[in-house]
Amino acid sequence: MTEPIGYRHPSTDDILSVCELGQISNALRHQARPDVYADATGEFARDKPHWLSSLQGEDRAVFLAEHGSTAVGFLAVQVMQPTSPLLQPLTGPFEDIR
Repeated sequence: MTEPIGYRHPSTDDILSVCELGQISNALRHQARPDVYADATGEFARDKPHWLSSLQGEDRAVFLAEHGSTAVGFLAVQVMQPTSPLLQPLTGPFEDIR
């Protein structure tokens, strides 16, 4: 039987794995909008400041997917307060995301 994929909050020790996995989306974004996004790089540490802020912000969360002990994916989210008078405030299950 194969091992299931597990999810957890990464620590700062995992940041280079997150940076490496992020190169996939970097390449796709750069391909679509090279005027806006930096291309992927083999120098994964370039993106550490970006992903560290995602680990440490009160309004943010990162989940690292692992197969065994290998990082295979991640999800980063940021909760933002509505700034438009046309939007209703967000309430419900997302209030306690951390």
